[in-house]
Amino acid sequence: MERGMTPTHPIPPVPRGRRLPAIDPRPEEEPVEAVVALGSNLGDTTATIEDAVQAIRRLPLVDDVRVSRIFRTVAVRLDGPDPEAPEFANAVAIVTTRLAPQVLLGMLHAIEE
Repeated sequence: MERGMTPTHPIPPVPRGRRLPAIDPRPEEEPVEAVVALGSNLGDTTATIEDAVQAIRRLPLVDDVRVSRIFRTVAVRLDGPDPEAPEFANAVAIVTTRLAPQVLLGMLHAIEE
């Protein structure tokens, strides 16, 4: 399955090298909540997640960002836990925004890279 695709939510990622669409402020609509999964298993994982949250807060037309605590989980392969891989730090953010969904997704991919 292609990166960014899930069986229940088939939104493809913005292709590399492609310009992001213009910001669509959706002025006629109320802000919506988007659920964003955050995770890291390389380097300072806590700092990586905190930096990503700050970058999301700086996005245009983002009104609020609420973040869960950070959860630590083991890496898992198809055959079970991978004790040799670094553990993951994971969190969830609820983002209140007036950005169009594809624009928000593109900006999140830019933060990830």
